[in-house]
Amino acid sequence: MNGCIITDTPIAVDFWRLTTDSPYYVHFLSHMHSDHTRGLSSAWRRPLYCSEVTSRLLKAKFHVKESLIHTLPIGQAIVIPLAHDNEETMTVTLIDANHCPGAVMFLFEGYFGKILYTGDFKYSPSMLSEGGLQNCQNIDVLYLDNTFNSEGCVWPAEHEAAEMIEGVISSSISDTNFLIALHNLGKEELLVRIALKFQRWIVVSPARYETLKLLEMPNVFTTDPEASNISVINQSEVTWKNLIKWNSGGVKTIVIVPSALYKLSKVKTAYNHPNVVLVPYSSHSSYTELVTFVSNLCPKRIVPIVNEGGSSSDVSSFDCFLSKREQLHYKIPECVKTYQRAGIFPRKEMRKVNLQTKARTAKRKVPSGVVYEDLAEVSSKDCARTTDIAIEGNVSPPETERNVNLISVTPEQPRKYKGMGLVTVHRDECSPRDSQEGDYVSTLSAEQKGHLVKNDVLSACNQQEIVFCQNYDSKPLSGTSRHQCRKLKLQYKTPNMKIISIPVKHQISFYQVFENIMAKIRDEHAEK
Repeated sequence: MNGCIITDTPIAVDFWRLTTDSPYYVHFLSHMHSDHTRGLSSAWRRPLYCSEVTSRLLKAKFHVKESLIHTLPIGQAIVIPLAHDNEETMTVTLIDANHCPGAVMFLFEGYFGKILYTGDFKYSPSMLSEGGLQNCQNIDVLYLDNTFNSEGCVWPAEHEAAEMIEGVISSSISDTNFLIALHNLGKEELLVRIALKFQRWIVVSPARYETLKLLEMPNVFTTDPEASNISVINQSEVTWKNLIKWNSGGVKTIVIVPSALYKLSKVKTAYNHPNVVLVPYSSHSSYTELVTFVSNLCPKRIVPIVNEGGSSSDVSSFDCFLSKREQLHYKIPECVKTYQRAGIFPRKEMRKVNLQTKARTAKRKVPSGVVYEDLAEVSSKDCARTTDIAIEGNVSPPETERNVNLISVTPEQPRKYKGMGLVTVHRDECSPRDSQEGDYVSTLSAEQKGHLVKNDVLSACNQQEIVFCQNYDSKPLSGTSRHQCRKLKLQYKTPNMKIISIPVKHQISFYQVFENIMAKIRDEHAEK
């Protein structure tokens, strides 16, 4: 994945790998290629900033909530808050990246100085003269697209590569089918040029046709496969099997791949087929274009974006173009740290959960809500030691059913916590011989184990601490089943309690239940 969090800032560009514990970042999306959107889906719940074209594609493809998408104009500096009450702000300017529809570079300015994040970009001289960088001096850090950071990566100009493709098509336009292999987004201007040059429709898939309509491209595309002998396919479709099939019908088929990436590959693939034509038509900057770009900007420092640790990540060849001015040294302000911990957008208050004790009925096989016993009742009993409480066990000694009390409580919002049954187990009557150290479930009968497995959480508590443990799947509890779910360990301390560790399967709803339980316990301690 091509994306990163900019050091000592709350800025995240093309970075979507977050957990429930991740601090708040200001998220930016450079463009809609799949290697820059991994982790982004309709489930995304944080604000993000992007260009107007990317915004349209984002809503259509990923169905991200419109209220979370903030569209920014190109070439205009926009102020964005980094802390509460605008105590700290930054400005961001979007610059056309000339890579694919909607692709932009980001120029950030704030307490960290000036940071230019290119994302994927194709250098054009107009970027330095009229594209927003004409007056950009003293760049502190340049995050550079280093895809072709190698002296051997020198390609012809775009118009020259386009003329090469036109030459291939014109040589046998009347008796050959042409398939142009592209990614889902990008090089639309090349397709329009070919359509106008040969006065033919370009056949595309229905999905690509919908994308082209969103991009408001000229009316040169169709989904009718009989309308033209020039079609667009996805690059993943270029296989030996398909090449044999395409050329077995009596009509020759030539596949044109307008990409410079495959020129670097030494692996024998379908692209080595005699009917496949590779043309170095690239939407990334070549090495000579990178040199021109960096030598004009003269940044103080360069950070490579792509393939960190790979050979192209060595940007030492650009050292001679770096500015000799002293680098800016800064620390992230405390108000920004506070923002990252809490977020500019305050979290909603959790709904109160009714924790009133209610006797469990025999008819209900699976409790539909939170189960919790009053702290005063618990403290009046002789509970087991911490070492006697665990959830793993492979044996089920008989005649222990009478020693276990199961109590359940239904919350105010049963649907919200459906499947989040919580069970309180007491050991006050169990004999020591029934339990091994760290193994409490082994004292339960098979029937009781079956009951606990149907619940999401098993808990046990005493006067000094409360330990929450969760079962892992619908199978009997065993040492192997713990590896079948992901865990989120939460830690909580109160004056009279030790650290509490909880493996959580249903992270969001269980976290809310846990917070309410902890609040009740703290209130009880405060009253005492």
